Order: sequence, then C-alpha cells, then structure tokens
Amino acid sequence: MNAAVGESIEALHARLGGHRKASLDRPHLEAERARLLADAASLLRDLRPGLPLDDVSTLRPALSRRVRIGELGNQHQALTARVRQTDKLRHEIGARLEHERLARAQFPATDSPDGLR
Repeated sequence: MNAAVGESIEALHARLGGHRKASLDRPHLEAERARLLADAASLLRDLRPGLPLDDVSTLRPALSRRVRIGELGNQHQALTARVRQTDKLRHEIGARLEHERLARAQFPATDSPDGLR
C-alpha cells in the first residue's frame, strides 16, 4: 500500500469518528433546539399573544427602539448625575469665593500701585 492511500484511509477514519460523534450529539442538540423554541414561543406569547414564532421578525423595529430608549435613559441618568455634581461644586466654589471676599474685606484699604485693594 502506498503512502497516499494510507493517508487517505487515515483521513476517512478521522472523518468517520467525527460523523459518529455528531450522530451521538444529534439527539441532545435536537432536544435542546426544541426546548429553546418552546421557551421562545412562551416568551413571545407573554409579549404578543397570537403572534406566531415565525413572524417574530416583525418585532425587530420595536425591539431596536426599545434598546435605544434604554440607552438614552441611561445617558439621561448619567447626565443628570453630572449636572447635580456640577451644581454642588458650583455652590461650594461660590461659598468659598464669598468667604474669601469677606476675609478680604477685613483688611484695611491701602493704595497699591496696581489699583487693587
């Protein structure tokens, strides 16, 4: 037997092993597929009673809008938090500025060359 034939036989043997494994896995995979389809149909019945699973693609525009609305809600929440933080910081800086103005007012007025008090 020459080397090419031997390699061909080994390749066929390896493919046969893969085929046998796939044959053993198939019932499990089919059961998993059936379970997932049943779960999807159940979820769809809760969301849209009467809509067949085959027509689920009609929901895609509404679902993408829902996702976008969620994203915008999250952005709004983050921006609102930043506004609150900025307002708090502005208030703190304003209070420090007023404190410094009052402290400066305690010093006697002097004539300075640059016109500042």
